[in-house]
Amino acid sequence: MIPESHICRICGHDMGEPAWEDDNPNWLICNCCGSESGYEDTSVESVRANRSNWVKNGCKWFLLDAKPAEWDLQAQLNRISQKWK
Repeated sequence: MIPESHICRICGHDMGEPAWEDDNPNWLICNCCGSESGYEDTSVESVRANRSNWVKNGCKWFLLDAKPAEWDLQAQLNRISQKWK
């Protein structure tokens, strides 16, 4: 199971390392949605707004080369903690 701290709060992508540790951001850029931890994901409202914009714009990958061949958007979104939905 992927640790919650590794999951992008906006799109649910596994960032491979903690985006947040002890309520402190690590300022990581998500390869999927392009959001930066500590900037676009600091409140439930900002997370929801950024997720809505990402979805409205077609869920485009920030780094297309990082997109898995068998990418499953719904499975990825399901990884988001209930706190950030």
